[in-house]
Amino acid sequence: MQQLHLPTAIKDLSDDKNKLKLALKRYLLHNSFYSLEEYFNTQFTIMVTLFILLLILTLIIVLQLLMWLSYNATLALFIMLNVYMTSSTSV
Repeated sequence: MQQLHLPTAIKDLSDDKNKLKLALKRYLLHNSFYSLEEYFNTQFTIMVTLFILLLILTLIIVLQLLMWLSYNATLALFIMLNVYMTSSTSV
């Protein structure tokens, strides 16, 4: 990002708060537009950030699903072993 260097005329108003505020406001209103390059770089950065966030959220959902499946598989195995153990002891 480009650094902002204020014109000397605005810097010279630093003693008068009201004049400085007005001059700074006018300067920023007239000189605050993006160049096309800045606009497209910003849009690209936003898209990349959103893609990364979507990827992270998908990973979290997949990990949660795997943990849930693992828990249920372990629970099912425990139940099957328990049924087997109780049926084998009763014979």
